[in-house]
Amino acid sequence: MASYSNRFEVPVESIADSVDTPRGSAYLNAPPGVRDSSAISTPAESSPFLAQSNKEANFINSQDTLPSRRPLYKRAWFWVVAIVAIVVVALAVVLPVIFVVVKPGHHHSTSGASSSSSGSSGSTGSGDSGSNSSSPTTTKTGITTGGDGSTVTKDDGTTFVYKNSFGGYSTQISPISPRRCCSSARKVLRSHCGLHCEHTTSLWACSATVQVRNIGAPCGRTTVGVCWTASHTHDLLRAFECRAEAARSTCVVRVCSDWGPHEKMYNFPSRCASVRPRGSARGVFISIRLCASIARALTLDSHTGVSDPANPFDNSARPNSWTPPLNESWTWGVDRINGVNIGGLFVIEPFIVPQLFEQNAGTVDEWTLSVALGDKLQQTIEDHYNTFITEEDIAQIAGAGLNWIRVPIPFWAIEKWDNVGVDANGATVAEPFLARTCWKYILRLLGWARKYGIRVNLDLHTIPGSQNGYNHSGKLGSINWLSGVMGLANAERSLDYIRIVAEFVSQPEWRAVVPMFSMLNEPFLHDIGNNQVQSFYLKAYTMVREITGVGAGNGPMITIHDGFTGPANWAGFLPGADRLALDTHPYFAFDGQQNREPVNITADGDSTQLGGQWPLQACNSWGKSLNDSRSAFGVTMAGEFSNAINDCGLYVNGVGGSARYGAGCEYWQDASGWSDETKQGLLNFALASMDALGDWFFWTWKIGNSTTTNSVQAPLWSYQLGLENGWMPTDPRQALGKCASLGVAPAPFDGTFQSWQTGGAGAGTIAPSATADLVWPPTSITSVPAGSVTALPQYTATGTLSTLPPPTFSATVTASVGNGWFDGADNAPAVTAISGCTYPDAWDADNAQIPLSGCLPAGR
Repeated sequence: MASYSNRFEVPVESIADSVDTPRGSAYLNAPPGVRDSSAISTPAESSPFLAQSNKEANFINSQDTLPSRRPLYKRAWFWVVAIVAIVVVALAVVLPVIFVVVKPGHHHSTSGASSSSSGSSGSTGSGDSGSNSSSPTTTKTGITTGGDGSTVTKDDGTTFVYKNSFGGYSTQISPISPRRCCSSARKVLRSHCGLHCEHTTSLWACSATVQVRNIGAPCGRTTVGVCWTASHTHDLLRAFECRAEAARSTCVVRVCSDWGPHEKMYNFPSRCASVRPRGSARGVFISIRLCASIARALTLDSHTGVSDPANPFDNSARPNSWTPPLNESWTWGVDRINGVNIGGLFVIEPFIVPQLFEQNAGTVDEWTLSVALGDKLQQTIEDHYNTFITEEDIAQIAGAGLNWIRVPIPFWAIEKWDNVGVDANGATVAEPFLARTCWKYILRLLGWARKYGIRVNLDLHTIPGSQNGYNHSGKLGSINWLSGVMGLANAERSLDYIRIVAEFVSQPEWRAVVPMFSMLNEPFLHDIGNNQVQSFYLKAYTMVREITGVGAGNGPMITIHDGFTGPANWAGFLPGADRLALDTHPYFAFDGQQNREPVNITADGDSTQLGGQWPLQACNSWGKSLNDSRSAFGVTMAGEFSNAINDCGLYVNGVGGSARYGAGCEYWQDASGWSDETKQGLLNFALASMDALGDWFFWTWKIGNSTTTNSVQAPLWSYQLGLENGWMPTDPRQALGKCASLGVAPAPFDGTFQSWQTGGAGAGTIAPSATADLVWPPTSITSVPAGSVTALPQYTATGTLSTLPPPTFSATVTASVGNGWFDGADNAPAVTAISGCTYPDAWDADNAQIPLSGCLPAGR
């Protein structure tokens, strides 16, 4: 068995001699431990739609009839046809397009835009919205919602069918046409209730529908229904399932038609019921069979909302039955993060988007790629934004049972600088990135997430100067953030970008869909220094909470990364901090070992499973570590992990890098040759990892094809590819209990955080003793001689502040859309270069000379 030594991949000083590890982030000396999988909450009602057959209960007939209007109704054949045509067609509309009651949230309004705050109307006044003010517009023509089987029309006019068997519901989906709803209903109703669907008119317009409405206490929640008619195709219909624990329930069957509603009370058992009311506005007999599975399909205790074109910030969608809709509070420790990263979309990485780097020889990161593209930069990068991840991807994520996405974004979504100093030859250095362009696509992605009920962890992935020297920090090479001559200046600049993002996501329009903000991705603490990183975290945390206020519902959960030191290093950090979460990125691929041990053999711990050493190793290495951190620090999650048991894969070690695995990587790069045993072993490793981590984001959703093979060449990193080919779970809840099945004794976190850790009593009260050593600016910086920190070049806070604009819509929007700035009192200028200062290259100043004069703000 390979040892788990957790070595680091130290950033190199130059591209020429580099072997980059894009995601190198194993722990230092992380102790082996155990994980209690029982900590994951499992809902009682969690089966996919119509997953079980049903025994039909005896039904109770009502003999009451309404007067008929035409003698034709006295004929039996007509009554039979009418029964099928009216009721079943209506049910066919209900089943594919499922409508349920929206439970009020604790902190968010349904719209997300109706909440008021004293800071929400403020503006910096001088903000520069730049090209981002024009975002992809959203056209909405009606109040719509949808679930499994709904047809979605994408921005380019193409369509796809939303597949979600977990009770997930989406807003803003076009309703299913009566013709198609009848087609899909035949499959469901024939197999479960013996009914079939037929059209009633040449227009295929359903003119009647059925509502089951609770009027008795045993059933729980009550809904109010509206008739669905041919002339009101977008009216809301909600159905209710009497809960299984109620022995018998009194409900109303309401028959609606163009002539008006009529209703009759019936009693039926809650587990499986059939009712046969007689009568309608037109005198026909209506036969309705309400099987328990269909009732569950209608609700699954789920709640959905309706998209209002006047309010594009509807937060009533949910991705599945066990996840709260966006307008309900997330309960930390009870609700669990089952997430995936959207890597490579806005922060372009070679191993995720190999095509761009294969087509541009010599490029190794987004900096060199931007330079190489030249005048093709905007077209190429925008084509990538438009095609790499589409709405269908987000729908598939919801359909896979996932409930969060982590979205890495670059600082150049806000701005870039055309002068960041001079190089060794005296030439001015400009940041080459495509600036202020991806924000409109980020907004589009957030809109898709809202539409499918997916929560977002917005992750500031790149930082001026590079916080780790990896290619996903913007530029491969040396660390110039809180390290080297320009380290302090770059940190000052990064605080502005954290501030700008925090202002945007704290607006009431965005709080529900972006409840988490990761301020800084993977700072390389080993080189930068523990005290320096912790001092920055305190400075940034304080700044953000001054914007948002403290307490649950006031701005996002703030996430900090462990700096590759493991969660134990952060025990007791900032006790009393309001909603501060810890992010760790455990990978075996970058532990410094070859990792050639097979995965297609009997699993350690259980001879009936496959996986070799890997599933048990995940349980022992990660489970106890994260659960201990939940007790010692607070909310803790794995912001990244993958199926990579080794470092094989095209560009996984950077362009031109070599794998420690050695000979034979070709097998791991081509999934088409994997055996069923390999796939099952990887699946068990994935499940064990999920069970051990508890709250997690897989890295990453999608890997693009290589141009040389027209296939994915880093398949261990693609959730989507694994889902399609059997080495990722179709339901993440399958992970529950995996570690226990391998013999790992439970050592659970009990699911209860201290109140201040989740925004309750005491939040925001940090004892002075906990921050006494965390001074800003730091008194020492790596690669700077002792006593010289006060002479380091800095920027001055006299610049124009760039703000992030809200989206634009083609429809008339009556709800508030915000202005990109939550706290009107936060009007301090941004930092900018001091006139007359000759700064060294901010991205390559490790060995530069400290300017002798003219580079300190006034008063310093």
